[in-house]
Amino acid sequence: MSDRGGTALIRSAVSRLTALTGSPPEVVDEPDAVRIEADVTEVRGASWDRLLSVLESGGTYGLRTTPTRTTAWLRVPRDAGPRPGHASAHGADPWT
Repeated sequence: MSDRGGTALIRSAVSRLTALTGSPPEVVDEPDAVRIEADVTEVRGASWDRLLSVLESGGTYGLRTTPTRTTAWLRVPRDAGPRPGHASAHGADPWT
């Protein structure tokens, strides 16, 4: 993970996802962003609100569901800083 912009946001998202799921998420360096993916299959109830709060901290986010697993993902652009409000774009998973 690069020390360029967004590092604090990335660390926060990783920490919060680990607390929600009980396992550290996968962190993938991309040329212009960092993608964070977590298995959220067992996340239930009120925890979905906390999950959405984490996802909205990224530039884009979404869910990928298979018959056996649900994965939440978010991308944090390299130039990301603290994000005011919840203006994230979300939608289809670009990695499927």
